[in-house]
Amino acid sequence: MIKRAFWLVVGYGAGVTTSWWALGRVRRSVRRYVPSEVAGRVGESVSQARRDVRRAVADGRAAMRHREAELRAELG
Repeated sequence: MIKRAFWLVVGYGAGVTTSWWALGRVRRSVRRYVPSEVAGRVGESVSQARRDVRRAVADGRAAMRHREAELRAELG
């Protein structure tokens, strides 16, 4: 009888623990896809892409000016 009670308690504890863990995972997943969270992540990635493009354009223009100065120096 004691073995049955022991395994009943172990099974109940495992079930409660698993249910609690699964509920936490579901809540985190739901929070991740709330429209405000998605909009925030998209806004961050767009602003990061905008910064990267501006930096690339500035670097390209600087390289162009440098190369143009080299060519002008070679030609006289």
